[in-house]
Amino acid sequence: MTRGFFSLRAGLPVAFVLVLGLASARTATAQPQPPTVSPEARALAMEGMRLLDDQRFADAATSFERSLALFEAPSTLYNLGMAYRGMNRCTRATDAFRRFLGVVRDAALRADGEVRLAEMDACVVRVHLTVTGASQEVKVDGEPQSLRDGEHSLLLDPGVHRFEASRSGYHPQVSEWSFARGDRRDITVDAAARPMPFVLVVEPGNARAVIRVDGRALDPGQYTVETTHGTHRVEVVYPGGDTQRREMHGPPGGRLSLQFTERVVVRESRSVVTRWWFWTILGAAVAGGVTTAVLLWPSEVTRPQPTWGTTVISLTLGL
Repeated sequence: MTRGFFSLRAGLPVAFVLVLGLASARTATAQPQPPTVSPEARALAMEGMRLLDDQRFADAATSFERSLALFEAPSTLYNLGMAYRGMNRCTRATDAFRRFLGVVRDAALRADGEVRLAEMDACVVRVHLTVTGASQEVKVDGEPQSLRDGEHSLLLDPGVHRFEASRSGYHPQVSEWSFARGDRRDITVDAAARPMPFVLVVEPGNARAVIRVDGRALDPGQYTVETTHGTHRVEVVYPGGDTQRREMHGPPGGRLSLQFTERVVVRESRSVVTRWWFWTILGAAVAGGVTTAVLLWPSEVTRPQPTWGTTVISLTLGL
């Protein structure tokens, strides 16, 4: 590794740090006696310093963490920060140097710790993460976070990071980024960006029934399809004339089976005198009969002969 390697000797001398580790025991008699450093804690701290000088930063950090679990010495906190600095773990180094400054009182040591803290704080990657889409789980680098929809500030180390938001019925949304030291970036992840398909199954119960989904005719028989979520209209037309319609809402990633049963269509039996066409034909027949009777009348009736009267004109002649 060639990135960010710093030996402890680049900061405080090893001998000085060793003295610092024992300084807590040198107190005035009037002061309360500090806890005694256990041999195991001291041995782990010494092993960590040897590994740090060999630039085996990860192993050194492990030894320092184990030592601090037994006894929190300022020197061990400082050396832990240096180990994480060598690993480019800026966030953990920052935390270690802050803890160091919280327990050390010597002005020179504090000045050195403040320089290290400022250096590591400038190295930290700051991400403004916005999560939308009614997320149910948010992960960063594969680890679940106590985050949901909203805006979140994240402190990360340089390198590649993966942000994921998921919601039932939707494909997980993943955003992966590479960060340099000190990067600042705004990232948005929408858990509802890619809904899963909705599976619709139509079972008409008759292989000859015609199925229509949203007005589109499909092949007769059972029908299964992956479609978009939302409202859909299903119509089944049976050979006997029965037609059934249903409207349903399909959720993302859901599956719905619609089963239909053909109903028997009872056709009404009606007398011939109740049919419209019967009366139409009958009316035409009656009208034709009247016309025939009128046309035949002259040939069947003897027309009476007219009687001519005689007019007598009397003339009176005057003699």
